[in-house]
Amino acid sequence: MDWTTTEWDSSCHNSTAFNNATVGFRDRAGVVHAVWAEGSSVKTNHGTAPLFRDSGPVRQPTILSDSECDLVGAAWILKTAENTREIRLLAYTGPRVGWQRNARTIHRGSIEPSLAGYAYSPGLEGSHAKSRILLGWHDGRNVWVYDSQTKRKQNLSALLRDKSSFITLGGHQANVCAAWNCEDNRTIMFRISADGGVTWDRPRVLLDAPPVRDPSVVVTPDGTLYLGAHMPAAGATGRTIHVFKGVPSTGGEYHWEGLGGGALDDGRFARVAFDPVAGLWVAYEKDALDDRIGLRRYDDATGSFLAESPAVAVTSPFPSVAVSPTKVDIFSLQPCPGPSPSEKEGRFVYLGAEI
Repeated sequence: MDWTTTEWDSSCHNSTAFNNATVGFRDRAGVVHAVWAEGSSVKTNHGTAPLFRDSGPVRQPTILSDSECDLVGAAWILKTAENTREIRLLAYTGPRVGWQRNARTIHRGSIEPSLAGYAYSPGLEGSHAKSRILLGWHDGRNVWVYDSQTKRKQNLSALLRDKSSFITLGGHQANVCAAWNCEDNRTIMFRISADGGVTWDRPRVLLDAPPVRDPSVVVTPDGTLYLGAHMPAAGATGRTIHVFKGVPSTGGEYHWEGLGGGALDDGRFARVAFDPVAGLWVAYEKDALDDRIGLRRYDDATGSFLAESPAVAVTSPFPSVAVSPTKVDIFSLQPCPGPSPSEKEGRFVYLGAEI
């Protein structure tokens, strides 16, 4: 694959692609949209002025698009002067009006650095005002989901005694999956919503074997779930990448299986992406001795993952990946020069390749 690299911001004070934030996607017209944070500003690849300048440091910027690949908004975590945290939501109202002027605070209080987003437009293609936006986060004990239409928050882990953390959201139209870590990262739980997040089924265990961390989930049009995660193992990083497939069966249950014959590679922070034409892809931070992005594509014919890693030296603590029928897009950080660059800051870059 021939990769092109674009450095959208040369500042060494950007923070993005941290944890499970989705920071970029390609719309139906083939236009790439991305967001990242620099200090108190949320920045975008369209225009030189910040998309939004907030009152304090911005963390976890995430861009929101629906299942039809329409832009619907952006969200982030704000650290206030009082040392509290807020989740802020800025809606995109369509190409005629653009972004709203004011960001709405949808939660204030205890928020850990993990923000997930999902959106869909129920039967209203291009009707951004009616898009339902879901935002997920955890507070150190429970995982929560906010619904922009009902303007209410739901505690998805309220029925569980164990501490829950690191929620991820994925879906197709109204079929949504929320997955998260439980029991000090030893278990992954998940819940399904068939009505776009209004109601959720009971919490179920997805993985309960060795410790497993930091899930990423996508939902295909036929309801199949793909989940990426990393597990502890011997090696340079002490972690290996795994991808699991969940097929819906009778009674609302799912049949789960590991793909690719086990561990795909040494690494952490697996991020899965799916397109009906391009198939299933997974991006991750490779072995710490390599310091590159790992990228693999699942081959249905052989049941294995094929290495498609970019041939560029881009350190990415938390890569974000998106795929369309003809393109794969990666959003990442290049390390800042210096003896001890922070893994949470760097120069924001975009990598793209034809499939």
